[in-house]
Amino acid sequence: MEKEDDVLSDLSYVAKNFDDVAKETIVLVLEAAIAEIIGLRIALQTAAPKATWATD
Repeated sequence: MEKEDDVLSDLSYVAKNFDDVAKETIVLVLEAAIAEIIGLRIALQTAAPKATWATD
């Protein structure tokens, strides 16, 4: 019963503060996407000099 009350409380908070929660979620998703892009770029820059190409 306590978990159900916690879930209902969380849902109530989200409903009352939907705009703020939505903005916060968008920011978190964008931050994660930017971090992923930076990580991929670093990985490519690290791997590129070590790669052997079929055209060589």
